[in-house]
Amino acid sequence: EKGLSLAVAESLTGGRLSAMIVSVPGVSAFYKGSVTAYATSVKMSLLQVDAVLIEQHTVVSAPVAEQMAAGMRRLLGVDVALATTGLAEADGDRLAQAFVAYADQDGACSRHVWGYGDREASIERTAYAALHLCLKKVQARFA
Repeated sequence: EKGLSLAVAESLTGGRLSAMIVSVPGVSAFYKGSVTAYATSVKMSLLQVDAVLIEQHTVVSAPVAEQMAAGMRRLLGVDVALATTGLAEADGDRLAQAFVAYADQDGACSRHVWGYGDREASIERTAYAALHLCLKKVQARFA
């Protein structure tokens, strides 16, 4: 409706966010594609996430999510990009959590998402959180 193009970089959600987007009729008018950057090496090589940033913050962090979204925006030349990264289930002393990010011409921002329930529930919650962030940012941009 606003004439914006969209792409997605996914780690934690492993394609779930993209699947949700492409289930909408007419999506080919604005959706350009996605990268499932599950491996850290893919985040660094394709999305240009800085290795030092990963070392300082880990891949489960707001700065990494934001660089993923910005990198996806550059990679496919879109107006808006989303990214997801996180842990779908508890791992040792780390709780299930994720970060979703949004990037546009003005920069990037992110939100923290706590996981709950099983792995599938955490993945689903993260994908919905990314869509919600996108909706809020686009609505604010055109308010």
